[in-house]
Amino acid sequence: KQATEPLPLPKSYVPDLPHDVESILLKVLAKKPEDRYPDVCAFADELQNLLAGKEVSASTINTRRLREQMTGQIEQKSIKKQDPVSAPPADPQPARRKNVFVALIALFGVFGLLIVAGGGYWYLSSNPGLFAPAPTSTFTQQPTLAFTPTLTEIIPTETIQPTNQPTNTPALPTQTSVPAEIRDSKNVTMRLIPAGEFTMGTDNSGDADSRPANVVDLPAFYIDKYEVTNAMYDACVYAVECRKPRQLGSATRTSYYSNAVFANYPVIYVDWKMAQAYCKWRGARLPTEAEWEKAARGTDQRPYPWGTAAADCSYANLAGCVGDTAPVDQYQKGVSVYGVYGMAGNVFEWISSLFKFYPYNATDGREDPLAFGERMARGGSWHVFGGNGENVRVDIRLKLDPGYYGAYVGIRCARSTDGQ
Repeated sequence: KQATEPLPLPKSYVPDLPHDVESILLKVLAKKPEDRYPDVCAFADELQNLLAGKEVSASTINTRRLREQMTGQIEQKSIKKQDPVSAPPADPQPARRKNVFVALIALFGVFGLLIVAGGGYWYLSSNPGLFAPAPTSTFTQQPTLAFTPTLTEIIPTETIQPTNQPTNTPALPTQTSVPAEIRDSKNVTMRLIPAGEFTMGTDNSGDADSRPANVVDLPAFYIDKYEVTNAMYDACVYAVECRKPRQLGSATRTSYYSNAVFANYPVIYVDWKMAQAYCKWRGARLPTEAEWEKAARGTDQRPYPWGTAAADCSYANLAGCVGDTAPVDQYQKGVSVYGVYGMAGNVFEWISSLFKFYPYNATDGREDPLAFGERMARGGSWHVFGGNGENVRVDIRLKLDPGYYGAYVGIRCARSTDGQ
């Protein structure tokens, strides 16, 4: 009935219904599936944004078109005639409060129905054997440890004659290495950083926070081959899992984030929580400070991702080179020993770790995602922000308030080889 017959408009019950509330109701009750929210989670997030006073995505829809769909009538503008003499209006405040109250009740009623529907869907999804055969498992692109059995040769002796019967002794499997490069579930390329020890920090830097040098042992993990681009981040925004960058331009460009010309440039104006939400949407996480530094420098204590050669504009987008961000795959000469691009210059990258002095210890609370304090950013940028021209050394550390967002800081994600 909702899809085939005209429905009364929300404002027929509450004439002064706020625009954002009306937009949400129209989107929930839209006749065309493509005009509705994709799922209950998206609707719940929309309600949270409304109650928190934040911008709601439904405010951008064509409400007039949805009204016409709902009523089956085309709206026409009309000029309201005024009576020459009319009595002074009564005090609207009680009615307005009542109307808003009714609107909220209606909105939460719809929300309650969707929660019930979503709960039922979850229960059926969790118990597929109730009404249908259990679904077959689907292929995921997470790397797994493959084992190749070896053949056991039967060697004859003087007392035992060889036969054509196979041996009953099982062959021992041989472990193979995990892939050096993968694409995750969102089709983002990631590079393998092998397990083992490396030297973190340095004793030869002017940055006191980088001292002392200390040996850290890490398990294998994957890290993004490139900095997160505007196009990658926008896919998360489209999925209603991420909010748009705080500003849509760049330092020198008024149109940047939504401009297709800059789709392959790093996303900027994102704070630490926004970066964390993006990586979570991909089934990944922000890298720890130790993971980031190993991916950038390898195990030979090099000062730059490309080695020991002095930094210049042929290796990376440094201060004085471009004067703004550059494509994330531009500087092939400056890739790290593990084939990771942009670990120096272009934009700093948010790190999961809290700022604490060295030596690095992952169990001392610095990797607690709920703890308060400054979070780390690494890699330097196209600007002298955070220091000077030497801010692109792999050992340089920058501590920032997690609420900071600017034209110099972006995102890179990581994950364990088991997909965590």
